[in-house]
Amino acid sequence: MTWAIDLYYKRRADKSREDLLVDRIAQLRGRLDHREENIVPGAVANVCLTFEFEDQSTANVAARSLSESGEHIEGPYDYA
Repeated sequence: MTWAIDLYYKRRADKSREDLLVDRIAQLRGRLDHREENIVPGAVANVCLTFEFEDQSTANVAARSLSESGEHIEGPYDYA
């Protein structure tokens, strides 16, 4: 079973920020699985990064760590 977390941030894409997040997740034994940028005219742009983990406990640690550093996290959830 695979587990995932979603990290959301408002603003246009920030490549350097995303690179740091991907490196941090790799240290926590996860990987970037999906990236989605939502740009709607007249609305706030946002980016969603989905990170995948092999087990729930690792996903929990990553979610807690990122959340404690101020990131908006949803999950972990079963990523079937």
